[in-house]
Amino acid sequence: MAMLETPVHSGTKRPRGACEHETISERPTLGTNITTLQDPDGHRRPSNKGEDRPGSPGRSGQRCTPSRTLCPAPTAAPDPPTLAGPPITPTAARDPPTQAGPPITPTAAHDPPTQAEPPIAPTAAHDAPTLAGLCITPTATRDPPTLAGPPIAPRAARDPPTLAGLPITPTAARDPPTLAGLPITRTAAAKLRQSLFGDAAQVFSRDWQRAGFTFHPPSDLALTLEVATGGARSIQMAVQGSVLKHLLFTRSAEAGQLRGLRGLSGPEQERALAAALADSLWAAGAAQRATVCLAPGDHRAAPTPNHAGADITERLQLFEFPEKAAMEKFICDHVQSFQGEGSHGVILFLCSLVFSRTFQRLRRDLGSATTALLQPSAGGFRCRQAALNLILTGRASPAVSDGAEGGVLTRSDIGYLQWGKDGPGGHGLPPVGSRLKTPRFPIWLCSIQGHHSLVFCTDRRLLSDWKAERVFELHFYSGRPAREGPVRLTVDTHAHLWEQDGGAEGRGPGGRCCPVEMVIRTKWREATVAWNGALPPL
Repeated sequence: MAMLETPVHSGTKRPRGACEHETISERPTLGTNITTLQDPDGHRRPSNKGEDRPGSPGRSGQRCTPSRTLCPAPTAAPDPPTLAGPPITPTAARDPPTQAGPPITPTAAHDPPTQAEPPIAPTAAHDAPTLAGLCITPTATRDPPTLAGPPIAPRAARDPPTLAGLPITPTAARDPPTLAGLPITRTAAAKLRQSLFGDAAQVFSRDWQRAGFTFHPPSDLALTLEVATGGARSIQMAVQGSVLKHLLFTRSAEAGQLRGLRGLSGPEQERALAAALADSLWAAGAAQRATVCLAPGDHRAAPTPNHAGADITERLQLFEFPEKAAMEKFICDHVQSFQGEGSHGVILFLCSLVFSRTFQRLRRDLGSATTALLQPSAGGFRCRQAALNLILTGRASPAVSDGAEGGVLTRSDIGYLQWGKDGPGGHGLPPVGSRLKTPRFPIWLCSIQGHHSLVFCTDRRLLSDWKAERVFELHFYSGRPAREGPVRLTVDTHAHLWEQDGGAEGRGPGGRCCPVEMVIRTKWREATVAWNGALPPL
């Protein structure tokens, strides 16, 4: 049966059968469902849910039963939904993020208040709210990070890392690594001087203090070091041989070509020097570990005579490396400590050799023949054969012959030849063994009456193919600045002309012999040497 609607005084419609004196209020009340009845006096009285209350008799004489209307909570369309539990921090760009603690004040009249809970950091103005408790890194570049707790490391490439507690190595190529070395103790410094001089009270002379490893500027001499006079010269020439090995035989693009080395750049020279020093130190450490010595501070302070405390050996910092590649990179980054006059470069390298070899192995190498690597000479010190062998072979063998008793055990990368005018047959020095005469690379450090120079060949077949030994070219470098560069020599091992001209002693016109030719003949006995227009030194 259809319900008839009858107009009411308030302009609303009510169902037929309702009392005319009762008005149903349709005003919603937030959070409760209450039906409000109005009596004939105009007073309102609530009607409890589920209770039948009698009304006033209507026109039909029936009892009026109030009707109930459910009043849902208003849901405004622009208001974001609220989550049960932790409140949501406003994400609009105009609303600032709030801190954890006090309750959040409603930001609009229509926003219901929320209970205080840990805030949620906004990730962007358009991002949906996230659950509390997760650390969210700001993704928008315009929003500054507002997270509490550990600091956020800047991600910009220009900003250096700022992690607390850990040392950060600079990544820029121009910045050297900041490794912390171990300061030398007084006991270790005394042992070092004892191993070098045989006396812990001795110090290095001024010519040693000035000696370093400095290349000539780009020219025909760009591949060579500036060699000074004094006792450090022999070490400089030995390192020069290793530098030539890297420049001639490890640069695949121009291997064995001297012409391509005239315009050698500074970085290429530094890398070759670092590789040469690293080779000797790694061999001295038995290919297991090596130590690099640096001396921070004023390297040019002159020592006080007979006072070891002013010597550089008291200020050394020791850096130990279990890998050769890391050590070579460290030397390349600190190559300025080994270059330049007054840098103590030769001294630092020699001290690094001793610590890489260790005192125990060094004493075992020297045996009973000697107790020191240097010996007094003309107011200074010069290297013993053990010091040169330590650079060339990695062992401080006091002899140049082959054998386990103080001799050379294996072939080295750089060879060694020597000759002296005094003595029987013109050879005042003991003969050099085959292991030093036949190195892995055709480069020889030569001792000619106590003065050291180099001879080398750019063709590695000279040591592996007997046919290449018939006629070949050698280059001689004396280290003298007056020379324009290494002198090219032509060696013929089958001509025998030198026996007709100079006799067995190799003497030229006026009875004067050429020491360079004589030292070459200690390797190739029947060789003749042509200087190709250059004046041979006498």
